[in-house]
Amino acid sequence: MPAFAVMRGGMKLDRYTIVREAVAVMCEEGLAEVSLRKIARRFNATAPALTRHVGDKGHLLALMSHHLFMGALDEIPPGLKGRDWLHAFGLILWRMQRSTRDVLALIGARPSVSNLDQEMQAKFLGLLDEAGIGDERGLKAQRSIQALVIGWNSFATSRSGPVRTTGLADIDETFEAGLDALIKGFGY
Repeated sequence: MPAFAVMRGGMKLDRYTIVREAVAVMCEEGLAEVSLRKIARRFNATAPALTRHVGDKGHLLALMSHHLFMGALDEIPPGLKGRDWLHAFGLILWRMQRSTRDVLALIGARPSVSNLDQEMQAKFLGLLDEAGIGDERGLKAQRSIQALVIGWNSFATSRSGPVRTTGLADIDETFEAGLDALIKGFGY
């Protein structure tokens, strides 16, 4: 795919710009409203001009998910080790998912795209190694944290979740307590 194309008006259009705009549409209007045509209109371009950079809608969804997850990984402060890294990872992922409309739907709709999956895995394994937790136990802890975050976000965004917790402990505090218990359960 080309690195960029020139749109009407001389502005350059590239994959990163398109993906950021697609995430913006999702956050503003919901995942159901994300379409290549809608995004193209925002750039005064055509949908085929976008497909040269991002492929079809399924590939665009994979790129959006990749963009959000890699962005979350980039927010983890460097130099953290073991328990501190896992804790930061969990909180950053929690906050990203809580602040991104329809992220759970995106996770469910995202197709597997080999090169994106491999890039994410390589980055992730490198970060786990740097944190001193690149072994099987660290991988299981990381996957369990992702499942905890997705589960809590599903609960928090459900129609009855917030109602059931009204008057109870703050959902962020409760999530963090669960995160800490999970990390401790893995021996970190």
